[in-house]
Amino acid sequence: MTATQDIGVTEISELDSARARFRDELIEAELLVPSSVEGLYGRSGEFEDIIDTIDDAVKAPATPSTDTRRRVFVSHRCSRGKPSSAPTTSRRSPT
Repeated sequence: MTATQDIGVTEISELDSARARFRDELIEAELLVPSSVEGLYGRSGEFEDIIDTIDDAVKAPATPSTDTRRRVFVSHRCSRGKPSSAPTTSRRSPT
């Protein structure tokens, strides 16, 4: 047996076991609804609300106080005609 096969078997069974426990917890909490088809589940309204809340948070615009990274590009020539340095990165302070 190769090292890859030896490692893969253990990781897959542990991962499958963790997935099964998580699935069972979601079913017990009535967030997922089992169906007659293996691997196919219905989603409760509460589950959908959670997904919508996460989706809204991810899509929300950043607030002005958020520390953001900006790239500043300097033109190819500085005011004296000499080539400029490479693009620089600066951080804006929170306001």
